[in-house]
Amino acid sequence: MFYKSIGAPETADAYKLPVPEGDDGVFAKTASEWFKEAGVLPRQAEALAGKWNEYVASQMQSFEKAEADRIAALHAKNTAEKQDLMNEWGQRATENMEFAKRAVSQFLPKEKAADVIGALEGVLGYKGAIQFLHGIGKGLGEHDATVGMGQSAGQGGVQKSLAERMFPNMPN
Repeated sequence: MFYKSIGAPETADAYKLPVPEGDDGVFAKTASEWFKEAGVLPRQAEALAGKWNEYVASQMQSFEKAEADRIAALHAKNTAEKQDLMNEWGQRATENMEFAKRAVSQFLPKEKAADVIGALEGVLGYKGAIQFLHGIGKGLGEHDATVGMGQSAGQGGVQKSLAERMFPNMPN
């Protein structure tokens, strides 16, 4: 009776707590139950809920900024690693990247490729991930094509000319 006389609501639904834009109101409804159980007056509940909403909004802004900073730093790191790898590979960079792409297309489903590559980058870094995929892709090519193309163990390492290997049935 005393709480009712000082303005405490009879039900939790009587609290009119502020709800941030886009919020479904579930937390406000739950908090209203807590405030009713604790005997919190409506103006106190509104003040607490308002402060809570401000706190959560500031935490979300801090999180979003930290995430944007993390992504920007990762992008800068990956860009530097990519440039380092391209410099290391030199003229073979395009060919070597094709080997990496071959590994991706051979072993990773299209809908999962970005996630898997992202996970590899998280563990190995951009450069390490591409080198790993390059190694797999290169392994998908012909294995030691010298045997059967003019060089065999019985020939003592003598290699045929490119023309002889490309056109083995042509007369010399």
